[in-house]
Amino acid sequence: QGAKILRTTDGRRFETIPLHFPFAESYYSFRSMTLYKNRMYLLGLSSDSDAPDLLEADDPASGAFRPVSEIGFGDPQNTGAFELAVFAGYLYVGTFGALDGFQLLKTQATGVPPYTFEKALVQGAYRGIKNQSVLSLQAYKDHLYLGTGVYFGSVNLIPDFRPAVAELLRVAPDDSWEIVAGEERMTPEGFKA
Repeated sequence: QGAKILRTTDGRRFETIPLHFPFAESYYSFRSMTLYKNRMYLLGLSSDSDAPDLLEADDPASGAFRPVSEIGFGDPQNTGAFELAVFAGYLYVGTFGALDGFQLLKTQATGVPPYTFEKALVQGAYRGIKNQSVLSLQAYKDHLYLGTGVYFGSVNLIPDFRPAVAELLRVAPDDSWEIVAGEERMTPEGFKA
């Protein structure tokens, strides 16, 4: 039947929102509903490889969401996205990249969709396949914190890959970043630990 969006005004009675947008029936999961610039955003995972990842609505109760991203946010390394957060005037997206690691992207959601996304972090914060996905994303004080992981928890379906532990990273408004808890490594910005 596809994923559904429910709405309540009293916390007790819920109504199903009719979905009026392309590929609506092919989405099997909607995630990370987030408000930004008086619009609601959500991420969708779809069985159709042509379905966009990020949807936007001025009036979510109408079900008239519109696609506002390219497939994979314009990069075939991105095969999904799980998290959204608002930080430092941007809408941030945490992606899933099975072979190259996650990307942390940001947009100001202006102009005609699909919106332009800037890359704040790539290649799983230079840890690659050991950081396949952003699984949590939260602004706190002057930083955006992200928790990473391997798809299916610690079970990886890629041959010859051993499960890796999660990391906690934080990103400043200028996109500089630090490892809060995780594996030390060399990066294009130098050594991080």
